[in-house]
Amino acid sequence: RLPARIDERVEEVVERVKAKARDAGLDPALMEDLWRRLIEWSIAREEKILGQERR
Repeated sequence: RLPARIDERVEEVVERVKAKARDAGLDPALMEDLWRRLIEWSIAREEKILGQERR
């Protein structure tokens, strides 16, 4: 099973989001902040669920 957090994958996603934001005329820093928050929330939820399954 893969871990909930794979830092290299997080950075790949964030870089792609920033590039798409620039292409769409959006603020890349804002999109990065939003996506990092979403990713962190998702990782925390997944880690919580995985922790419950191990009991």
